[in-house]
Amino acid sequence: MAWGRGVLVLAVAIASGVGCGGESLGGRSPMGTGGTFGTGTGGAVEIGSSPPFCGEMQAFPVAAPVPPDILILMDRSSSLLDDATGMSCTGGCGDSSKWALLTAAVDKLVVGIGSVNWGLMFFGTDDACGTNLSPAVAMAPSGASSMAIVGALDAATPGGEAPTTAALSAAVQYLRSLSDGGPRSILLVTDGESGCSSDSPATAIFTFPTFVLAAVAPSDTTAIATLNQMAVNGVVPQEGGANAFYTTTDDLAARLDPTRVTLASCVVPLLGPIPTGMTLAITAQRRDDSSVVTSIPHDATNGWELIGPSNTSVSLNGTSCASAKDGSYGQIFVLYQCDAPTSL
Repeated sequence: MAWGRGVLVLAVAIASGVGCGGESLGGRSPMGTGGTFGTGTGGAVEIGSSPPFCGEMQAFPVAAPVPPDILILMDRSSSLLDDATGMSCTGGCGDSSKWALLTAAVDKLVVGIGSVNWGLMFFGTDDACGTNLSPAVAMAPSGASSMAIVGALDAATPGGEAPTTAALSAAVQYLRSLSDGGPRSILLVTDGESGCSSDSPATAIFTFPTFVLAAVAPSDTTAIATLNQMAVNGVVPQEGGANAFYTTTDDLAARLDPTRVTLASCVVPLLGPIPTGMTLAITAQRRDDSSVVTSIPHDATNGWELIGPSNTSVSLNGTSCASAKDGSYGQIFVLYQCDAPTSL
């Protein structure tokens, strides 16, 4: 392993009063390995034996990020031509229509979030209650799909009814056909109105996590109740908002953009409780240049901090967590020292 030029490893003394002991995940070698960071495959650790694990180093390879697949399931029924208050307009309501508000919000999401794969499927596709198993824009990285989605939305014209339940079933079938290995979810964009006699979206079974983005008249309590129930059934409801679904003024991007979501995978398991007098030096090797190793500071905001019973894990926070999640870090190293801090 090549260490970075002029990098000082920051070691911080920890006083916990816990006895020292344990086995390295990679044996007694000073370069023991710690499994794969972010995948839960760190292996078993035997704690309580002696001598202590002073001088040990855990190396956690950081799994390369796999972009999530988000399928936009877009309602194009005629009720979206009404304005945000539910009033109809002769010839359509133009920029004040629910369709205009929702498509503008979707355009902003697909153009602004480049760290996901996007796809687009419309419903209903026959100006009635029919569905189509083929997407209007196939799932692809943002660079290849975002402008195609913007173009497809610009070219589409609302009409007919909204078979929401059947559309969700079609979306699930399509997502199941993907094999890129990324986490998959649905972004359901609708006003909560159906018009299809056999449709019961509030009781639909949501196989994949489903976010609900809606434009709905405040007076339409039936549609609001349906949208709230769908958002709850989709298992990723809005937190802290007036409703469980998202509106065009809510910050849905914060939930969809993986670089802005705090994940539990930013936790590094240690060899055991940190004893009195032991110091930790935590560094990261960059994925794009393995010769560069960056010191991660002991900082609860943008570095690391000890967590768990008896300080048995390290949590990466802020920018350090983000660098682990976005692929900037190729490996995380934890060095256990019982002597004075040293430079590597």
